[in-house]
Amino acid sequence: MTERRPRRRAPRPLGTAALLAAVVVLAVTVIPGTLSSFRDAASTSPVAVTTGSAALQIGRTAGQAVAAVYPAGPAAPIDSAVPMTVTNTGDVPLVISAGVAAAGATSANFAGAVVLSVALQTGTTCPALPATDTWSGGSGAASGTLGTLAVGQTQRVCVWQSLPATAPAGSINQSATVTLTLTGTQQGS
Repeated sequence: MTERRPRRRAPRPLGTAALLAAVVVLAVTVIPGTLSSFRDAASTSPVAVTTGSAALQIGRTAGQAVAAVYPAGPAAPIDSAVPMTVTNTGDVPLVISAGVAAAGATSANFAGAVVLSVALQTGTTCPALPATDTWSGGSGAASGTLGTLAVGQTQRVCVWQSLPATAPAGSINQSATVTLTLTGTQQGS
């Protein structure tokens, strides 16, 4: 009698696709992040970079006369008979802005209540009252752009003063030293 031996089946080799999938899954779950490297180079011939010079000239008369104002009253021009001008004497266009400061200004005193309105005019005279779109501000305020001056351009600076209805009691016959600062900033291109 012949003895039968059970036949053992040989293990099947994993297919190439299954092996590749296992390596990808292992790489994605075990290896953190990726690493890459890029290189690039460029050159140019030498260039010269130049900037312009910004220069602003303000023409004014010291201690210009001012008309009297009262709380909630109309704005009054600051000596409209004497022209105040601003000229771009540099070689780049300038954006003009303004700032107001009053000596010793607080919310409870006259100096802190004075409001200046400022506009640039192309004409030779200023109107009696500021236009509704004229910038106005009290001590500590700074304007946005009042206008732009081209190289060599001159414009008239019109300034008015006023007092709001909320001005403190006792504002009659008071005075304050108020400073208006005009700034010319090189216009971006």
